[in-house]
Amino acid sequence: MQAVEAMLSSLVGGAPPDWQLAVLDCTADPSAAAVVFCMRDGAGRAVPLSQGLAFYRLNEVCAGEGEGAGGGGGGGGGGGGC
Repeated sequence: MQAVEAMLSSLVGGAPPDWQLAVLDCTADPSAAAVVFCMRDGAGRAVPLSQGLAFYRLNEVCAGEGEGAGGGGGGGGGGGGC
């Protein structure tokens, strides 16, 4: 899940500095993860049309990180030494 969070966080690079990426819900098993997210403005309000759903197939296992800690197949890269 850390690799998924890092990839989603990289999406906010072009947003105003006081905006945040909020993860609304997530679910994972050893081979896949789904994340519901939105952008929040500086006042904590959801930005219109910013909600999204990302699905990642976890196809790598990082040494020393346990099962299911691999990189995503949905555009996310491997994290933690993968």
